[in-house]
Amino acid sequence: MKVVKQRDYPVWVCYPCGIRHGFKECGIATWHDDECGICGEFASVTEPRDFGHLKNSWMEAYAERVVIDKLVNAEVDVNRDNLNTTTPMNKQERIKKWTAKIDKIVGNYKQLSAACDVAHDAGCLDIDGQLHTAIWRSFDVLMDCVEQQEWLEWYIYDNDCGAAKMKAGFGDVVNPIKNSRDLAKLIVDGEDSYGK
Repeated sequence: MKVVKQRDYPVWVCYPCGIRHGFKECGIATWHDDECGICGEFASVTEPRDFGHLKNSWMEAYAERVVIDKLVNAEVDVNRDNLNTTTPMNKQERIKKWTAKIDKIVGNYKQLSAACDVAHDAGCLDIDGQLHTAIWRSFDVLMDCVEQQEWLEWYIYDNDCGAAKMKAGFGDVVNPIKNSRDLAKLIVDGEDSYGK
């Protein structure tokens, strides 16, 4: 049995999470309004001990909520960047904007990957399971919404976020893609060559 550190264990749980993840039905308890440590909802909550403490299933539910929150926040931030402006940007401004987007997405990818690794190591995320598949499918869809040429996927998965220093380009002009600015320049060159 894996021991959960006390700081990771929820302080408060709502009734639905207590029923779903607790060892017993709640009897007499003291309730107050606060944030549930599992689902994150603001609701009437009590201590996990009132449900006979929590089964390990609470960790998967918590990890799912954290991952979904990160994806939603990343999507909102990226969509905010996609707002049309009245003044057209020059090539250097577009490269700078793409570099910032790529840095944000790669940062979210690394955080998400680390969170999944921790959840897997804790025994609450199966790499072949539906949750793991849904998390990464959602991330791939987000990348497709941001950039349709699939350079982001290539950069993150194949080029190891630039660490592999693979070469890419258009026609006879290929260059090593070592960082987000190199990738941004490649994407902007593709937009200029083949349309946005």
